[in-house]
Amino acid sequence: MAPISGSALEADTAEWNGLFDRVGSELRTLADAVNRLQQFLTPIVADVVSRDPQAITRLQDLDLLEQSLHGLSDLMSCLDASTTLTDASTLSTGVRTLRLAGLAKRLSGPEQGDTEPALITSDLELF
Repeated sequence: MAPISGSALEADTAEWNGLFDRVGSELRTLADAVNRLQQFLTPIVADVVSRDPQAITRLQDLDLLEQSLHGLSDLMSCLDASTTLTDASTLSTGVRTLRLAGLAKRLSGPEQGDTEPALITSDLELF
C-alpha cells in the first residue's frame, strides 16, 4: 500500500476541519433554538408552577440541554484534524474547556475502574 501523499493528507485534514466547523455550527444553532424556546416557555411555566411544581424542573432540563449543546459546539471549534490525529492532548484540552463538569467527564472517557456510566450533572442556573 502506497503512503498517503502530503497533498492528499492536507486535503483530508481540510475536509475534517470543515466537518468539525459545520458540526460545531449546527450544535450552536440547536443551542440557540433551545434558548429561544426556553425564553418563550419561561413565562408560561411561571404561571403553571403553582399547579405543577415539576414544571420548573422541566424548564431546567431545557437549560441543561442548551448548556450541553453550547459546550459541544465550543469543543468542536477547539478541534483541528491536523493535531487531533496526532496529539491526544488537544482533545483533553478541549474537554477541559467545557463548563458542564458532568459532560466533560463523560466526554473524557471512563476512568480506571469505572464500571458504570457517569451521572448527568449540570451547573445550577436560577431563573
